[in-house]
Amino acid sequence: MRRAYGVAIGGRTGAGKDHLFRIMHAIEPRYHLISIGRIIAQYVVKHNLTDDGRCEKPRDTKMLQELGSSMSDKWARLATIACKMARDEGHIPVFTSVRRECDELAARSLGFPIVIITADKETRLRRLMQRDGLSLEGAAEIMDDPETEHTVDRVVADFTWRNDTGVNRMREFARLTAFLGEIL
Repeated sequence: MRRAYGVAIGGRTGAGKDHLFRIMHAIEPRYHLISIGRIIAQYVVKHNLTDDGRCEKPRDTKMLQELGSSMSDKWARLATIACKMARDEGHIPVFTSVRRECDELAARSLGFPIVIITADKETRLRRLMQRDGLSLEGAAEIMDDPETEHTVDRVVADFTWRNDTGVNRMREFARLTAFLGEIL
């Protein structure tokens, strides 16, 4: 694989994308998060698309998911521009929320390897309920969204990081560090 100047992270809701980024950033501060989800949330706040002008959990999680699906090509293009800007500022862009074909194409156009994070459904459900304060039914509804959840399986990963309960995360992170060391 040729040298890359950034990395893309994908996975289903609750798999641990943001957690992995925080670990990466703690080890190497030049890693800079470019998140489609955060770009969409900023858009929602800027254009006052919620009742109170803020993006709140859990009610708005579903709304953000729907907005992301309806304009996915535009978000992927915007994330590509943001990644290029981060690189020009000396950062190592980490493009998260890779879930759809357009996200994968954006990551590939940047030459970024794609790391897919996996976790079993029960683990993801528990994390989503805890993170967003959702009921079991609310979390299950978000996790069953065909536009954002089931499309992940079609993304071609260059590396898969298992983040299930009970997995040796130190070993998984060592594997990821070795992989990234070969290409970054």
